[in-house]
Amino acid sequence: MKKILLIWVLFIGSHISYAQYQGEWRAQLATEYGTGTNLFGMGLLSEYFIIDRLSVVPSIMVLLPETGKATNLHVDARYYFNEGTSQLYGLLGFNYYRRRLEFAGENDNLIQSPGLNVGGGYNYRISEEFSLDAQIKFQPQNNNNLVIGVGINYHIN
Repeated sequence: MKKILLIWVLFIGSHISYAQYQGEWRAQLATEYGTGTNLFGMGLLSEYFIIDRLSVVPSIMVLLPETGKATNLHVDARYYFNEGTSQLYGLLGFNYYRRRLEFAGENDNLIQSPGLNVGGGYNYRISEEFSLDAQIKFQPQNNNNLVIGVGINYHIN
């Protein structure tokens, strides 16, 4: 019974949210490079326009250090200054950087750093379903780290 109720709630909820739809959904496969961490990463983003020109973008990036493991989580808000094939946007958001070091002492093998993202980007639509995205994020709390990212978007609707 619980499964049927859950399926019904999700079905109704998806139709309600579609009826209140202000923009579109995008999924992105992306890469990023942090100048302060000197790490390259790959990950996934999801972008949802809550109102015209304003979107929420959660993302997870798996960074590739020589040893250990690292991830970067972002939740950004983007404001698009224009519409059309070429779009410029500003962004403001939150990030959480986490890295586990190998071969370190017991007390200092985990680095965690929450912080602020401030930046902007450019989105270029190459077809009705795909667009290219480039962005730069400044993270003042991480020794003025600059994160440079590129990706390809799939426009879901």
